[in-house]
Amino acid sequence: MLYFRLTRVLASVALPFLLAWGGWSCANDGIAKTYMGREIAPVTGWQGAAWLERREREREERSDVLIAELGLKPGMVVADIGAGTGYHARQIAPLVAPAGRVYAVDVQPEMVRFLTDVSKQPGFGNIEPILGGVDDVKLPASTVDLAFMVDVYHELEYPHEVLASIIRGPVAWIKKEIDRPSAKNDSMEGNAFWEGSRQPCFLKAVALEVDNQWQKLAALAQRWTKAEPQNIGAWLALGKAHLDAREHPAAIDAYQHAVKLNADNANAWYGLGLSYIATGEKDGVAKAQEKLALLDPRLAEELSNTAKGG
Repeated sequence: MLYFRLTRVLASVALPFLLAWGGWSCANDGIAKTYMGREIAPVTGWQGAAWLERREREREERSDVLIAELGLKPGMVVADIGAGTGYHARQIAPLVAPAGRVYAVDVQPEMVRFLTDVSKQPGFGNIEPILGGVDDVKLPASTVDLAFMVDVYHELEYPHEVLASIIRGPVAWIKKEIDRPSAKNDSMEGNAFWEGSRQPCFLKAVALEVDNQWQKLAALAQRWTKAEPQNIGAWLALGKAHLDAREHPAAIDAYQHAVKLNADNANAWYGLGLSYIATGEKDGVAKAQEKLALLDPRLAEELSNTAKGG
């Protein structure tokens, strides 16, 4: 069975909503773009390669703990997104050898040339450098077992597109499972596809969202909420699916569940506010704006602008 994993936090909550709410607005500094209210940082240039290889980095960042948490095994295929000088790729390569490999992706040709030199060194022949784009990591069509970023995400100029490109490989396999007869009829617990890991459910949701199959995503997310009723990510996915399927009362119900789980989740209030705008519930919109003003002023502004435009 396919096993694709980002970091635990990103995989469990963040990715579906990074994919769901992409939007640009002007900033006064940096690269003049923000994503979900956060200013995007400039890319660390190849001129800073020496800093990436500084002697004290291991003590400061404890990459040994990170690598141990990844659960690497021989034969795995790993994608290091934003590999830079290959600091992490070099540590991973021996752990997945001899059959496994590491795709070392970077957007700077200078870094890729450095990685190419690294791949020619003894013990690192299974490192495959890839020149990615600002909106596409350009991984091979074959799937990966694990993809990770270290100190990279905040520099992505196109977070939505980059994350979508990372999961493009497994999507074809996931789509086969979406319409599998037993997947429609079996319970979450009884379906072998769901057993042993939350990732299949998560990835199916992402695949459906990428293809704008909102009603199918809603059905999937509904099963997800039943299996994990305390998982706010499931309720947010359900709310987003209903909202984009224009099933606004159902969206409101899902987002209200999310708010009950975490009253300080800005995404939940933002989705709830959008749902209230669609149904014309001005009091609900006002409450969402008031809450967002405290949690995320920029999302509050976006919601206000949407209300005015609606």
